[in-house]
Amino acid sequence: MGWIWKVKVVVFFIWICSFLSVDLIRAREKESVVYESKPEELVIYEGDLAYARDRIKINPANWVQVYLPHSVIARTLRIIDEGKKIKRFYFTQKKSIKVSIKAPGLQNAQIVKWKSKTKKSRTAVLNYLLRSIGWSPVYTMDILSDNLVNFRYNVAIFNKTLPLSNVKIKLVSGMVSKISKGSQSYNKEHSLIQRELVSYDYRPTKGIKVPTVGSLYVNGYYIYDLGQIEFLEKGRNHILLLEMELEVRKEFVWFTSKGKKVDVVYKVKNSSDQPFAAGVVDVYQDGIYLGSDMIDWTPSGSRGHIVIGGTADIQVKKTVNITEIHERSSNGKYHHEVALKVENFSKKNIVMKIIDNKYPDCIDIAFSLMPIKAKAKTFMWQIELRAGKSRTIKYDFYSHRTYYEPYLAY
Repeated sequence: MGWIWKVKVVVFFIWICSFLSVDLIRAREKESVVYESKPEELVIYEGDLAYARDRIKINPANWVQVYLPHSVIARTLRIIDEGKKIKRFYFTQKKSIKVSIKAPGLQNAQIVKWKSKTKKSRTAVLNYLLRSIGWSPVYTMDILSDNLVNFRYNVAIFNKTLPLSNVKIKLVSGMVSKISKGSQSYNKEHSLIQRELVSYDYRPTKGIKVPTVGSLYVNGYYIYDLGQIEFLEKGRNHILLLEMELEVRKEFVWFTSKGKKVDVVYKVKNSSDQPFAAGVVDVYQDGIYLGSDMIDWTPSGSRGHIVIGGTADIQVKKTVNITEIHERSSNGKYHHEVALKVENFSKKNIVMKIIDNKYPDCIDIAFSLMPIKAKAKTFMWQIELRAGKSRTIKYDFYSHRTYYEPYLAY
């Protein structure tokens, strides 16, 4: 029976060793240093998303533990350790931790850990998406003359995650969303005229859909490389991208559905080698703020439209006279005569665009001056108007209905 006791002693010894080894591993894991991930490279998208890359120097240890920014999207994390992709790692939460870099107040920290397969010092690379970092364009335009403006393009980087230093930054011009149409929605009053001017003059370049995570995509137009930024503080960071004098064309536009109001439009030519992202432009002249407007995404070499409000020197009026023609009872018996009158009370000659809504069921239409463009729902004329002079554009049509209200978009 002596050999039985020897076997029991050996089994007990093995069990004790295994128990101690597990405890030892856990102790080592518990006592091992926790590294803090502070991105060295950021690709920042308009909106609230960034792609981060971080390189962390790792000391020998059985387990590697890294504290991640609180806004990281966990499912996007990729880890490369010693040139190999880590296929198995774990996320844990800890109420308080000690990190290798001084970072006081790290509560409820999100920790990623993986088992180390090497005993030497090396560099691990972490890639991940994180929220709470984004950017938007900030434009300022000073009007120098009717043909020249000073244009400043700043970028505002919003950082709600953590302060960073010596970080390489690239900005992607384009929103990240399910349906991406620009960095901000148009002001309701200006949206009509902006869409009309853009559709008549040029068609913006379509975005390139690049899959990212889930059902999101990047409506990406351009990548701005800012290089290495010394400090990216937590909060709002402004960086000047370019400042230059640009050639403009000043135009007056009357969108008849807006009533007796004439908009002043500056068509700014982008002479830089970079596109302008869609954003708000604040406009000044002689140190006086004149207003703000959205500029659409403007490729290099094209023109962006900025509407800065109305003018009192140009008076406009639309009238509609209707006569019933009984002989045409089966073919549109209501004869409409439309007059678009423009008067220039300024001391300068002007170029003016008139955009009038097309009536839904008009037939047998005739113009005193043919429009330069005709779309499904609008007509557009461009006229030159000398100082102190007036012009009237007339057209008539027949309809089964009556349209008495001149400024209503039927």
